[in-house]
Amino acid sequence: MNSESPSTRTTQIEEYFDAWAGAASQVLGQVSGASVNVEPLAPTEAATLAASLGEKGSWVRFAAGKRLAGEQAFLVASADAVRLAQMLMAEPLDANVPFGEDQQDALAELLRQFAGTTAAALKPRLGGEVEFNFVGTDRPTWAAAYQAAWRLLSAQTPPLVLCLALSPELGAALAGTKPPPTPDPPSKLEAAIPSAPAAEPPGGRSRKQVAEANDSGRARNIELLLDVEFEAVLRFGRCEMPLRNILELSSGSVVKLDQLIQEPVELLVGHKVIARGEVVVVDGNYGLRVTEIASPLERIESLR
Repeated sequence: MNSESPSTRTTQIEEYFDAWAGAASQVLGQVSGASVNVEPLAPTEAATLAASLGEKGSWVRFAAGKRLAGEQAFLVASADAVRLAQMLMAEPLDANVPFGEDQQDALAELLRQFAGTTAAALKPRLGGEVEFNFVGTDRPTWAAAYQAAWRLLSAQTPPLVLCLALSPELGAALAGTKPPPTPDPPSKLEAAIPSAPAAEPPGGRSRKQVAEANDSGRARNIELLLDVEFEAVLRFGRCEMPLRNILELSSGSVVKLDQLIQEPVELLVGHKVIARGEVVVVDGNYGLRVTEIASPLERIESLR
């Protein structure tokens, strides 16, 4: 990670970092049940901290999309990464626990929740949808164009430090974000060539009239279903167990599913998958941020 001069930051970059800091405070507060304050570190202190962590820290990378482009990477000291993972998993905080695969998955999931909250906060500021997709836990190959670090303070946890670095591409997008490009107007030659009239099908009705009639019929059929209630279920995974093991289940038992924590969960209606997405926390409740969804026709077919 490279250091940068605070004078090079635009208002939009500062607001971007503020959005992530606010998301960290909100999500950690919901997860831990206690107020979490976020204290920004000076840019020089953030650069020194990032350099000292080097290969010893834990990385989590996201790719920005829609209104933004580029990558960003979180860097967390291993002991703090373990505590953050334990907060998400509602485990006692113990920095002596080794940082393993389970903790890495939990840390990535926690930061995905940060990302969902941040994307919602940035939408009105950037004038459009923003998305952040998890891309890995390896160290980035690019040098940071901008970076920030925060100290997370709570009465129930020791101070935790979170570093965030932006790639040059993401930094440039934030420094001069523009609306999505509009299609080029037709050339004079294209504008001068009239489109060929559609041939009328047998029966005297135009193709447009036939299409409108078909659409009207489909709309009436769909309207009959709109007030029908269906149960929606989130599926985190599945497993097969012998009856003996099921009867031995008790409070505190752990059931291992066939799905990794970073894989999208499934939304089922009528026992059929209609969407996949990421679990988020919304006002203290679990929710699903949809990342893949079936077409309306496929969703209706699934209800048969």
